[in-house]
Amino acid sequence: MAGAGLRLALERPESRALVAGWKQQPGMIGMRFTFHTDLQRPWLTDGTADWLWPAAERAGIPLMVLLPCLLDVLDRIAARHPDLKL
Repeated sequence: MAGAGLRLALERPESRALVAGWKQQPGMIGMRFTFHTDLQRPWLTDGTADWLWPAAERAGIPLMVLLPCLLDVLDRIAARHPDLKL
């Protein structure tokens, strides 16, 4: 499952096991997530994405996140995870 097209489905529990070894895949230096749709935006506050922040922090994986009009949410995530690279 390596390659630049690999996606991590935040809403699927099986995705959690992929984070620890993410950077060992060829070409993987970080992750990108967008929370701009009506489907994805609630994941920031309903618990769906809560597992990602500490997992990426532990694995040292930099994250790029698109959170239109939700910088206050990102601020809270960053405060709870000081070693998370955003």
